[in-house]
Amino acid sequence: MNSRNLSSLGILLLVFIAACQNGNEKHDAVPVSLDHIIPQPVSVTGSGTAFELTDATSIIVSGGAEALKAGQYLANQFKPATGFALTVTEGTDTSKAGQIYLTMKEGNNQLGNEGYEMNITDAKVKITANKPAGLFYAIQTM
Repeated sequence: MNSRNLSSLGILLLVFIAACQNGNEKHDAVPVSLDHIIPQPVSVTGSGTAFELTDATSIIVSGGAEALKAGQYLANQFKPATGFALTVTEGTDTSKAGQIYLTMKEGNNQLGNEGYEMNITDAKVKITANKPAGLFYAIQTM
């Protein structure tokens, strides 16, 4: 794993650890800085909320073996920092709160091969990409 990936993973873990530590407290919205996010998103809109990663969180994937592989990669990245053994399963229902959803489906020409859409709310994380590279880069940015 190169230093750029480790840097992104570090940011991701800090965000989730911070969200887990004070899950019952409401916080004011903090401006989002793109300076330290790699790969840098095209745009970001802050919601003023944070998703709380817990030991009950699951990673739900759709899009075949490559999406399942990305989901397992994400679960493996969380385990050392959180101690959570997140389950990774296939499914298409994205309505359940408290979950991370990774969806790979072609059709959004704006995303290309490496792009993704990510929506993080206090209820769930939803990531959609056309190709496996898009899921991977979304995981790095998250």
